Amino acid sequence: MVSIKELSHRSKLLSLRRQAFAVLSAVAVSASLLCSCSSKEKDMQIPSVIVTTPVVETLNSTSIELPATVKEASTVKAAFKSAGELLSVSVREGDYVSKGQLIATLDDVDYQLGVDAARSQYEQLRGELERLTKLHDRGSISDNEYEKAKAGLEQLQVQLTGKQHQVDYTRLYAPVSGYVQNVLSHKGEMVDAGTPVLTIIDVTRMQVEVNLPQGVYAQRQSLTDPVAKIGDKTYSLKVSGIIPKADGTQMYRMLLDLPQDKTLAQYAGANVDVEFRIDSHKDGGKADAKAGENNVETSTPAGMLIPMSSVAYDDVQPYVWVLKEGASSSDAGTDAANASASGSGKTTTVTRQDITIAGTTPSGDVIVSSGLNADSRIVRSGVKHLHQGQQVKVMPPKSPSNKGGLL
Repeated sequence: MVSIKELSHRSKLLSLRRQAFAVLSAVAVSASLLCSCSSKEKDMQIPSVIVTTPVVETLNSTSIELPATVKEASTVKAAFKSAGELLSVSVREGDYVSKGQLIATLDDVDYQLGVDAARSQYEQLRGELERLTKLHDRGSISDNEYEKAKAGLEQLQVQLTGKQHQVDYTRLYAPVSGYVQNVLSHKGEMVDAGTPVLTIIDVTRMQVEVNLPQGVYAQRQSLTDPVAKIGDKTYSLKVSGIIPKADGTQMYRMLLDLPQDKTLAQYAGANVDVEFRIDSHKDGGKADAKAGENNVETSTPAGMLIPMSSVAYDDVQPYVWVLKEGASSSDAGTDAANASASGSGKTTTVTRQDITIAGTTPSGDVIVSSGLNADSRIVRSGVKHLHQGQQVKVMPPKSPSNKGGLL
């Protein structure tokens, strides 16, 4: 028979086992809850994004519209031909001046003293030459002496004329008709010869400047009949020239002349749109022949269209966030697995891609001339809250049959 002492011992062992089991169960439950919370926190920290791809814009339509700027044909820097102290500037910024109008003067006292001294010497030698002429006529002096005196008087005449020109150069007259853009020097300042005192916008000729994306530049021969609406008028433009070298933004500058119209002066610096008609026959029919052989419409990429909401700016540099498939770290792989397991979307990372903007369309889309490929996947919105290498969760596209996302 089992003794009472042994039964007591067995009872204590059973009690200890139950306590140990309870403790282990509590630890297991806590660990499970912690893992679940940690997974949810990580899942909540990964932002969900909607992606889009660029739409290739081609020159296969009958016309194309590009942003442009109205500008003066030239800006003239007005400067004195003599140096000195600036005595007065008779115009202000924004004033209209006519060609030949007096706009500034220098202190001419010192130059006038030079004229007086040269004139005195000239008058003295001229009187001397008159006396020598009489002596030469009587044969009292040689031809050589007479010719030397005559040459000396001619030199003084040149010097006197030069001194008088220096006095005249202390008056600055408007070289062209136009508006004063900047007054660079003021009364009392010392200016050197050739140093601009003010700049004048020459409004006798106005132009429109258009920046062509690379794709449009390649098809520039097919761009015809440019027109621009400025104010309440529509003007026909004439191509003045194209700079055959891309600038820092990979754009080609085209200049177009506007017809003579005094009212255009007030629009200098204004943004306008220039519409070109696209004539596919301008390439000699080669494009049409090729299109006929292949039974397709000829087109050349002119840029890529992306939503304005997908563009962010670093100071003045525009950029987009491009999706980079796959995770580069074990954490990223874990998060991707968790995201996949939860069925809420695929997790990947984003990388910054600088772009060049050629302009905008009437519908508000951004025209990108370089920096993107047609198959680039970019973040559509919320771009200001992302950072380089950040993990994101790609939201699945909405089904056309699920309007409003209710299902």
